[in-house]
Amino acid sequence: MAVQDFESQKNTAEKLLAGSAGLAHLMGIGGVGMAGLARLLDARQWQVSGCDLSPGSRTAKLAATGITVAADHSATHITRLAAAQKQGIAATLIRSTAVPPDHPEVAAARAAGLDVLQRGALLAAIVSTHPRSIAVCGAHGKTTTTLFTTRLLHKAGLGVEWCIGGEAAALGEVAGSLGDPTTAWLVAEADESDGTLALYRPQVAVLTNIDVDHLEHFSGMAELTACYRQTVSAARRGVAWCADDPLATSLCHNLRGLSFGFGESAAIRAADIECGSAASSFTLYVHNSALARITIDAPGQHNILNALAALAAAALAGVPLETAATLLSAACSELPLRRFETVTHLHGCRIVADYAHHPREIAALIAMSRPATNGQLCVIFQPHRYTRTLALRDSFPPAFDGADLVVLLPVFAASESPIHGGESEDLYAAFRHLRPNTRVILASSATEAWHAVQSHLTPGNMLLLTGAGDVITLADNARAAAATPPPDFVIPHATPMAPLGSLTTLGTGGTADWLADVTTTAALREVIQAAAKTRLPLSIFGAGANTLIADSGVRGVVIRLCGPNFSTFTITTPNTVEVGCGLKGAALLSLLQEHGLSGLEFLDAIPGTVGGWLAMNAGAHGGNIGNHVTEIECLSFCGTNTILTPSQCGFSYRNCPGLEGNIALKVRLSLKRASPEEIANRRATFRQRRVALAGLRTAGSVFRNPAGNFAGKLLEDAGCKEMSVGGAYVCAHHANVIVAAKGATASDVAALLNMLQREAKRHSGVTLTPEIRILR
Repeated sequence: MAVQDFESQKNTAEKLLAGSAGLAHLMGIGGVGMAGLARLLDARQWQVSGCDLSPGSRTAKLAATGITVAADHSATHITRLAAAQKQGIAATLIRSTAVPPDHPEVAAARAAGLDVLQRGALLAAIVSTHPRSIAVCGAHGKTTTTLFTTRLLHKAGLGVEWCIGGEAAALGEVAGSLGDPTTAWLVAEADESDGTLALYRPQVAVLTNIDVDHLEHFSGMAELTACYRQTVSAARRGVAWCADDPLATSLCHNLRGLSFGFGESAAIRAADIECGSAASSFTLYVHNSALARITIDAPGQHNILNALAALAAAALAGVPLETAATLLSAACSELPLRRFETVTHLHGCRIVADYAHHPREIAALIAMSRPATNGQLCVIFQPHRYTRTLALRDSFPPAFDGADLVVLLPVFAASESPIHGGESEDLYAAFRHLRPNTRVILASSATEAWHAVQSHLTPGNMLLLTGAGDVITLADNARAAAATPPPDFVIPHATPMAPLGSLTTLGTGGTADWLADVTTTAALREVIQAAAKTRLPLSIFGAGANTLIADSGVRGVVIRLCGPNFSTFTITTPNTVEVGCGLKGAALLSLLQEHGLSGLEFLDAIPGTVGGWLAMNAGAHGGNIGNHVTEIECLSFCGTNTILTPSQCGFSYRNCPGLEGNIALKVRLSLKRASPEEIANRRATFRQRRVALAGLRTAGSVFRNPAGNFAGKLLEDAGCKEMSVGGAYVCAHHANVIVAAKGATASDVAALLNMLQREAKRHSGVTLTPEIRILR
């Protein structure tokens, strides 16, 4: 959006604020910034309403104050505002950046002649028209500095009003007021992400630092820096800036104000620093004269800088530095939520939530966390925005130096569409290239990520839940697990935490929570009943020929049919056989050849068990096993016996949906008679037509062939034959085959699979369907 349009919005907002209070409707009111704005307007006697597609605790708190909140977006929300405006009452719609400007509700507001404002433009107007305002801006530390500043002013005896971009127990709400409102200072966190920062004209500006970010909005660092310049230059009383930050210093050194930092050039500086696991101490110098020894209950040098920023802001607001220094420890006694917040302890492991989502913030978090644990430091990280992930992709891996395990979640979109090079698999590939010795797991969901760290939740370890998105929901998992007694059960015939990846043809991957090797139907039934009783998911494992075991491991119980009872071979009629589904496919073909039964020769050299062949309707060269099935004897996941007919199986290309929720025990196959020599010749012919993969660790074809085309050709045309991630690479003989070299991880394979699928879609418009089964 053009700066001129922002200026126009701000001017409109200032006119609305100067007149009588009216009606304001906020789209996305549950967001932390929008909720704060709603409270500011409510305090100014506006009739506030809002809507949000994801109502939660913040919307519930707003509703408790009398603010109407709808759980949907609808053009009908505009009716009340339009009616008020016709009666001469001010009315406006305010949207968060997550709501697109062409949204139907926004369009309805414009059609009704209502003023439509962006959140940042309205907050800038509130700050700029306030007689005593402090705008806190910067790439990192804004929320903590806003909290520290608000509390410091209040403890100095001044009235305060605040609007903070995070929740803090010390303040209770994201926006509010304390003390005398007629003389209160408004302290607001000023967001730079959408460019509206340039609109602020505060009494005091605080600039914590400047860093590469938000390139989805800014064309580069020059435009981003110019945005900061407009705000600090407009500060009427002065600016507090970090003298250790070169860009901040370049903007502010000729302006009226106070610098802070660690270097001797700073007017307010900290020296003789001691950082512990829960607190930090330093000697405070003002103009190179020692003033006091101060301890704050916030670990990390970055929090010392945040405290110094608050001190400088208070001084510019008129609080004597000597007075402010005596109050600083009390003002900085706690951090905002999701800033190194200990949410619980689980099995002796400390679980910490943090908002860090930029490489610089993550590096500070790791540096702060490493001394706080004597054990392993594990991180579940959710990248925030595709644009940020792309722009800073190669800066992320070094930021995690010091972590023993990093689990990557899918990118939190924050209203963005995926972009090439900015997805989690791209970040994972950067880790494998730049930090090959860092243990990193690519998770497809929060559930998988949580499972991946279970074995690390042991005494002395620390787990960080990191990112600006909904990774915080895992804190609820941790609290719930901590409040629940650990499970005490045993799955019969099963081994706990059994290695499973090594049993696949790819030879890589994690463990199974429980691996049950059953040798009888009775034992199988016992396992099914035990899994149902403990509500554990069930998975079936054959020969591991078409399966990737996630590095996070497989949740629940994995069942494997073993022994002679599941490997039977019986000729029931001259052209019909009954076969146990645990029998290896190669063994079946040899037995059929020996007994002169023809029809499945096309399956030669395709690995797997009979059960696995059925589940994927294995086939090649125009044939598939489903064409020969007369019935399958199954045991359902509920423990009931079932007979599936061919129509109930629903065989289709590389699929047998009828087996979902069932375990195939025996199959009856219809074949034809031929001499063993004829069968051997046909098998040899088919074997020669297959791609030579001997000695390579693969799972065969990665994707199913789309209708009327070949997956391998689409991938080759897309230039995928040169692609690799970590130890996984595309086979030189066939672009639809991934090879796992020595040292390859399952996450390498999964990341490469995702990239191949994406490249095929980008090149041909075809979305390829994976043929490989991934167990998680």
